[in-house]
Formats: sequence, structure tokens, C-alpha cells
Amino acid sequence: MKKSKLPNRIYQPTRYLTEYCFNPDFRILFSAVQNVKTGKWEKPQVTGEFWRLYYCHTPGAVLTYRDEAISLSRDKIYLIAPDTVFSTGNSCAFTQFYIHFLAGQPFSDFHSEVFTIQKTAILNDILTCIISGYAHESLGTFSFALYSQALLCLIFAQHADRFQIPRQFSEKLPVVLKYIEKNLHLKITNSDLAKQVNMSKSSFIAFFKRNMGEPPGNYLKSKRIQRAAALLIHTDKPIAEIAGLCGFYDRYHFSKVFLEICNISPGRFRIRNSSHNP
Repeated sequence: MKKSKLPNRIYQPTRYLTEYCFNPDFRILFSAVQNVKTGKWEKPQVTGEFWRLYYCHTPGAVLTYRDEAISLSRDKIYLIAPDTVFSTGNSCAFTQFYIHFLAGQPFSDFHSEVFTIQKTAILNDILTCIISGYAHESLGTFSFALYSQALLCLIFAQHADRFQIPRQFSEKLPVVLKYIEKNLHLKITNSDLAKQVNMSKSSFIAFFKRNMGEPPGNYLKSKRIQRAAALLIHTDKPIAEIAGLCGFYDRYHFSKVFLEICNISPGRFRIRNSSHNP
């Protein structure tokens, strides 16, 4: 029998495979399901330099923002941008899933805002896996983290226009971003990055800021901190060694920058994450 020839289009790579693939820059700091007792979520004037996601599986929680009391519904997910000042409370016990996370461009420009996200069927499926997995102790730490990341990616993807996600990147960006990822342990200057794409330093800085929304130095600092946070959580390496692996001059310099960005020292960050990731 003569084999039929498959159409050529199957073998033709699409634009999405040949162009730079945007990797969502989310760094989860804490993520957990918890049963909150009555009155134990009474927190006035809360703020922080990171994003928060709250989902309440059962009623009873209230979030107050700009003098408006919002009863947290199980039909909605709540995203709170960095530097937002809000208060929380609860009139009865409730079950809550939450994520504290850092977000790079194009999400790092959002400040002082609360976003209400309608829970769709697919978001509900992910939340069900997380909460039921927690309840039955059937979801390991690694899977829990993956589901949390998937939830964030899906929310921002479904609301791309709302979060002003760019439709495409300059073709020069992958060269620069890959160079940064591979050389975080080294001292990297703007001149080094400009050479990767054959640009002058001043033109490169303007190009990078136009495409990424922040100067290359700020982006590089954030990437170093994200790499360091992962090493603090997932390895037992001394803090001084982690500082060197992430391109910081010494432990003092690393601790200063980490505190500046995460609002917590590296040592306390490691202890806190250990308690949330048994």
C-alpha cells in the first residue's frame, strides 16, 4: 500500500517557534493553603514591595482598600499590586490560598492597585487541584509550586490587555536576555550588553528601557536577586557563596540589595521559606 504523503505545512515551523519566546518573570516568595481562625486575619494597613494573590475557598474574609470593604468571594481571585496599602479582617473561620510573588516586566510598573479576577472554569480547575491536593496531602511541594506558577501565567494571559502585555519583542532582546541568564555570576556592564547586539552603550540603554520598561541595571539586579532567592530556598549553600554565584561583590553587598528589593534579609527569607516549604 502506498503511504500517503503528509502535508508540508506540518513540518514548517511557526513564527511562535522561531521568534523569541517570552518567559513570564514570576518569582514566588510564599505560597500556601491555610485555614484561618476567626479574627486571625485582622491586619491593618498592610503593604509590601511584592504582588499578592488571594483566593478564599470559603466565605468570611474582608479586604478594605481606599475605604471600600470588599467581601472576598469564592467566585473571584484578587491580585494586589506592590505598594498597595490595604487592611484585612475575617468575621469567621475560612480557607484561603495565597501567593506572594515578584513580577518582572511588563508587570513591575504596577503599583497601588487591587485587581478583581473572575474565576473561569480553567482557573477553577487549577485552584481545585491545589486546594484538594492540600486537603488530602496528595500534592508534593514541587507540584504545588508548578500549579501556583501556572495559575499566575494563566491569569495574566487571560487579562493581557488589562495588564498591557506587549504583543512582541525586538529580535535583539533574546541575545541580551540569554547573555544575562548565562552570566549572572559575573560582573556585567552596560557596555558588555551593548556589544552583544553591536550597539553603542547609550543607544542600547535607551533600546532596553523602551522594550523592557526599566534600565538594564535594574533588570540585572532583579535577575540576580531571583537567582539568589532560588538558591536560598533550594540549597544549603552559605549566604556568602550564594552572593558570589549571583554576581555580588560580597555578602554585605548582597544582603543590602536583597533587603532593598524583597524587604527582608536573606537569612530571614531562607528561614521563612523553609517553614512554608516543609
